[in-house]
Amino acid sequence: MNFQDLKSIESADFYLDRAFKEAKKKGESYYPKTSGERAQRERTTEIEKIHMFRTILVDKIEQIIKNFPSIDGLPEFYSELIRYTLDYDFLKKSLGAINWAKNNIIELSHEYETKLKRAKIMSDVQKTMTAFYGRVSSVMKQVNKNLLYLEEARMMMRSYPALKTDIFTVAITGFPNIGKSTLLGKLTPAKPAIKDYAFTTTGLNLGYNNYGLKKVQF
Repeated sequence: MNFQDLKSIESADFYLDRAFKEAKKKGESYYPKTSGERAQRERTTEIEKIHMFRTILVDKIEQIIKNFPSIDGLPEFYSELIRYTLDYDFLKKSLGAINWAKNNIIELSHEYETKLKRAKIMSDVQKTMTAFYGRVSSVMKQVNKNLLYLEEARMMMRSYPALKTDIFTVAITGFPNIGKSTLLGKLTPAKPAIKDYAFTTTGLNLGYNNYGLKKVQF
């Protein structure tokens, strides 16, 4: 299994800044296409900006959730490795937290789109948008610590060895400096670093060899 393809995860402010910029661009391009009184034009433009703002944030969160491996569905080796190297409970809580944020953003966008449709004057349109941006920003900032931890977890998981979990495996274990790496080099074509002092091996060494029709991972 390989965790090298896990994409980087940014802070809440990064995603909010991106959403604000894209919403502004959407408004600038959409407003000239509208017609009617100014309040009506502003109202329909702001609704489009809400759609864009929501789309940017929801898409980013969904990408994170989809890209992250299902923690409960991992092979036992990696499940245990996560428990030893990361805060397993907080990792799961963080994935749940950003999913909560996504659902709240969707609900808020629907709520404020409805309020915008009822706005009759310019000041009502502006107040509604200010409130919308404020509440969504608050939601994102609530999960900022979770986003930061997911990035920390991603960096750790990228360092995990690419172990094949679907083939017969032999684990060579023992005290320091008794020849584990030498044995691995004899059993497989692998060429691990071998020195005459302890703790040369600082990570998991992998080697493979075929025995009849069976491939074995050491």
